[in-house]
Amino acid sequence: MNKEFNQNTRTLIVSFVFALMVMIPLRFVEFGNSYSQSAVLGESVTVAEPKIEAPYDVVDDASKNCIASDYVDKAIVFLKNELKVSGVSKTRLNDIEAEIVGFEKARCN
Repeated sequence: MNKEFNQNTRTLIVSFVFALMVMIPLRFVEFGNSYSQSAVLGESVTVAEPKIEAPYDVVDDASKNCIASDYVDKAIVFLKNELKVSGVSKTRLNDIEAEIVGFEKARCN
């Protein structure tokens, strides 16, 4: 009897955790696909095709646009220290200068 109770409890807990793992991301998708227009009964409303990664694509796009200023400062200091090394070739010097310009352009304001 006690063994069956333990198995049933374990099954219930695993099922609940699995349901949460499935339902929470679906709630984010529903929120991302929602639209806030009023509708009157009888009117037809056209809705765009739902996107599975609706809230996540906005977050991904925002993270690609810029780099944090403190990280950019550290990278530029590192690259400038590499410029001071005497055995660096001319092509590497040009690459370092291009990287510095790229970091400056990617800095978050």
